[in-house]
Amino acid sequence: MCHRNRPCPSPLREASEKRPPIVGGRVVLRARRLSRASRPVTMADELKKLGNDAFSAGNYQSAIDHFTSAAALEPTNHVFYSNRSASFAGLGDFERALEDANRTVEYKPDWPKGFSRKGAALFGLKRFNDAIEAYEQGIALDPGSEILKGGLEDVKAAKARAERPPRPPGGMGGGASSDDPLGNI
Repeated sequence: MCHRNRPCPSPLREASEKRPPIVGGRVVLRARRLSRASRPVTMADELKKLGNDAFSAGNYQSAIDHFTSAAALEPTNHVFYSNRSASFAGLGDFERALEDANRTVEYKPDWPKGFSRKGAALFGLKRFNDAIEAYEQGIALDPGSEILKGGLEDVKAAKARAERPPRPPGGMGGGASSDDPLGNI
């Protein structure tokens, strides 16, 4: 007995009473609107962690779902859109990756990683000049970023390959071209 002949609260009972509801086999998470200062880890942060874990496991659709839920709780948090952009890119959906990258840059224009996401989405869409511009904007914010510099190099190389005239079949002298893996057999 804890107080005035009442039983002490059981941590197990309290935890079971606070379980999130399950709808259609999925846990429904509800967050109270609290400022970041009043609670160190928010529900949106938990969803972000779940999204990051799903992304790392290559489960991009699950990551998108988690980042979407996090963004619904904190709609101006640029990180959720940035991470969802990477997830869309992982699925090859570069149009939606670009939408989220643009939102990331809109919410946090001084964050170099947003321009990395934008450059990657534009690269995926084969919009090489726009991708180069996005990477250069990011490098202007963080000149030492190896990720931005590497992305810029990759785009420039892809652009050069795309602009190169096609080789005639068979190469010089009618033999197999060096790009043909069966040509040297």
